[in-house]
Amino acid sequence: MHTLADFLTFRTFVTPSVLLGVYYLGALGMPALFLYLLRLESLRKIREQLKSAWQWRLIIFLFFLAGELAWRIFIEFFVAYFQIRAALTGV
Repeated sequence: MHTLADFLTFRTFVTPSVLLGVYYLGALGMPALFLYLLRLESLRKIREQLKSAWQWRLIIFLFFLAGELAWRIFIEFFVAYFQIRAALTGV
């Protein structure tokens, strides 16, 4: 059982148990972020410069995929880090 002293001296990390929740918050929050960005005035100027609506939708879709992929890679890095740490320390 972990004690408060282990937590305060960083012998026990809270991050591995919280990582899954953070991943889903980011994965579900990413579409909300892109919807917010679509409403910004600066992006409206870019949209007007594009010739057709399908080009705009394709660009938004590609940015969305890139954002989701980057978020997944970011979280997987930390999962791998904690698995490597557990294997090396025997925790």
